[in-house]
Amino acid sequence: MKFIEISAGFNKSSIAKRCLNLKTYSLILGILVSCVSVVFGQTSEITNTGSALSDRFMPVPLNSGFQMPGFETWCGSVIKGEDGRYYMFASRWPTGKSYSWVLDSEVVLASSDNPVGPYQFEDVVLPKRGTRYWDGMCAHNPTIHKYKDTYLLYYTGTTYTERNYPTSWANKRIGLATATSVRGPWKRMDAPILEPRPGRWDNQITSNAAPCVMPDGKVFLVYKSTKTGHWADGHFDFDLRLGVAVADNYAGPYKHVSEEPILTFTGTKNSNAEDAYLWHEKDGYHMLCKVFDAGTPLIGEDDGGIHAVSKDGINWKLADNPKGYSRTIVWADGRKESVWKLERAQLLIEDGVITHAIFAIINNKGGKMHNIVVPVRQ
Repeated sequence: MKFIEISAGFNKSSIAKRCLNLKTYSLILGILVSCVSVVFGQTSEITNTGSALSDRFMPVPLNSGFQMPGFETWCGSVIKGEDGRYYMFASRWPTGKSYSWVLDSEVVLASSDNPVGPYQFEDVVLPKRGTRYWDGMCAHNPTIHKYKDTYLLYYTGTTYTERNYPTSWANKRIGLATATSVRGPWKRMDAPILEPRPGRWDNQITSNAAPCVMPDGKVFLVYKSTKTGHWADGHFDFDLRLGVAVADNYAGPYKHVSEEPILTFTGTKNSNAEDAYLWHEKDGYHMLCKVFDAGTPLIGEDDGGIHAVSKDGINWKLADNPKGYSRTIVWADGRKESVWKLERAQLLIEDGVITHAIFAIINNKGGKMHNIVVPVRQ
């Protein structure tokens, strides 16, 4: 409307007014050009553009990722090894046992000559080791990182004496295993690195570790917990939330610093969130995480991923364009597919640059669980 008003009054104005209108027109045009640049510009600085992180995801190679005959695979996390090859740590459990991951999952290692894959199975890294251990009956949610010459494998562990899903789920805790080679041997810590807090918002579990290991060794750890998780009518009724813990070094101790959950969404059905991944750039801390019913008002779809930012790693807010990833993916052959589940987002960061994203995927309800690797545009 302002353009119409300016144009309509141009011949009725004095020369001075014409000049003023021309300046106004130029100013508005400049603002519009600037806005278009913000919306469509592609740079490596995520927070300096109006584009979403999800816009940087490229078509998915058809043979990418990792899967195994006879097993469901989940939770892929990739790192470049000391030999220059790429290694994926993932969860697996026998096909046909559906969501028995909390009873049967173990962490395995697979490798590839390139970051996309396909990855080939190499070894079981964290197998079952007996009910006397806090993590003796299940290892899940691996996420691999490195500090100096030490590889850091964070994971979720649990134990049980009887095959009981609710009990095993409620016993979930975050653990850490370390090694000086990506192939191991791996040394697990004797106890969980983070416990729930009785009577608080995180009094049920600690799981889904998302560490950011800083150059000075300090670790910011985003974790998942719940206050009200309980088994009812054949499923869990819970409110899944995210919190932050901090340690001066990877060995701990890890201290809770979130008095309340981070990223509680107002005006949505619920604030359930999980599967965080945390990293640091020169402008601060960044996080990807999955949202449930809050997804549609935030990013246009439920069960997609949001992008959040923080200056201090403790206090978080949504990015200007918070769409972190979508369940609708494009394959390298041009097909577009809206998959049933796309979860456990992890990033491969080399020399400070995000090069690939790794996801656990189920294409159709009831389909096989596996992992894909997605190239990321710079």
